[in-house]
Amino acid sequence: MTLTLSARAERDLAEQIEWLTERSPQAARKATTRILHVFDLLEENPFIGAETERGWREKGVRFGRDGYVICYVVRRRDVFVARFRHGRQDRR
Repeated sequence: MTLTLSARAERDLAEQIEWLTERSPQAARKATTRILHVFDLLEENPFIGAETERGWREKGVRFGRDGYVICYVVRRRDVFVARFRHGRQDRR
């Protein structure tokens, strides 16, 4: 199964990595590696994330104190990432 990011998720991800890069390029590289690893896991095992009341799934990415959250849906041919956020961000 392939993984597809919405335009919003791409912006979310870029903003998170840009923010981290400004503070610590090394940490940004480590975070990117972990995020890509979880994307790979979702392609192989799309149902590993917890199902939410909103009808999508969430999979955490451990990084630092709060990590990140991947919000996605499993579709017929792909794993569609709708949002990507920092663990402390509002869930809207």
